[in-house]
Amino acid sequence: MKKKLVIFDLDGTLLNSIYAIANATNKALEHFGLKTYEPMEYNYFVGNGLRKLVQIIIEKEKYDKSVDEIMEVLLKIYDKEYDYNLKPYKGIEKLLDHLTLNDIKFAVVTNKDHDLAVKSCMIEELKPYNFYKIIGVDPEKIHERKPSNINVLRLRDELNLKNEDILFVGDMLVDKETAENSGIDFIYCNWGFGEVKGEKGIKEDTRVNTVDEIIEKYL
Repeated sequence: MKKKLVIFDLDGTLLNSIYAIANATNKALEHFGLKTYEPMEYNYFVGNGLRKLVQIIIEKEKYDKSVDEIMEVLLKIYDKEYDYNLKPYKGIEKLLDHLTLNDIKFAVVTNKDHDLAVKSCMIEELKPYNFYKIIGVDPEKIHERKPSNINVLRLRDELNLKNEDILFVGDMLVDKETAENSGIDFIYCNWGFGEVKGEKGIKEDTRVNTVDEIIEKYL
């Protein structure tokens, strides 16, 4: 069945943001005199937002700093340097062109801070595209983070759609769980962060290597 709405995760799905994340996080860690990491090492920390990333690092290295303490510095840096080496993955513009030409709406639901998510979708390559909605995390509504289905169901109801009209495209287990909690179809992008981390529990028939596979199967 052809879809009427495609919901994308952001980091690791639409955008390769690993260098931007590494750049800002390393600068924040340096600010406190803490150990930094190579960009590719961040693949093992990402997927559930910056706050979770910082928490993982603190627990891994047994630092006596709080998440809030590091996040305050990190967000100030990331807000200014969010677009550091930030690029869409191969084929993403082709996919968004296809959705636009076929009048299929598309949105973003991410565990990234909301303001940063919106800014990230405004980089030069994505400016031409009209996202129906970009939904990031509100610090006052942490309970709405994925794998919560709240934002997916809100989009469904706003557009008066049925579950079978919607496709969720992501690259992490948390995206799969969000789709399952919402009762909608899911596609797992092998080009994203989750594949690098070696996440388990992804059905083979949901995996894709290229955007062409998404278009042929669902759109």
